[in-house]
Amino acid sequence: MWPTLKHKRQSVIVEAKKQRLNKFDVALYVRGQNDFILHRVMEVLDNGYVMCGDSQFVLEKVEEDQIFGKM
Repeated sequence: MWPTLKHKRQSVIVEAKKQRLNKFDVALYVRGQNDFILHRVMEVLDNGYVMCGDSQFVLEKVEEDQIFGKM
């Protein structure tokens, strides 16, 4: 989420996911084994989402079970 969030200078609150996310929500999800990512929902799919970080151009498909919470 850089440059919006500054490393070691700001914090965010993430609520546990209670329902499906909406377009433009910011979600915390896991990539691989231990990489926790905070990116924005660009598209809602049937069983997942298309995500992209602010100031990035690469889209990433994320499955529903990878999502932990919503900022």
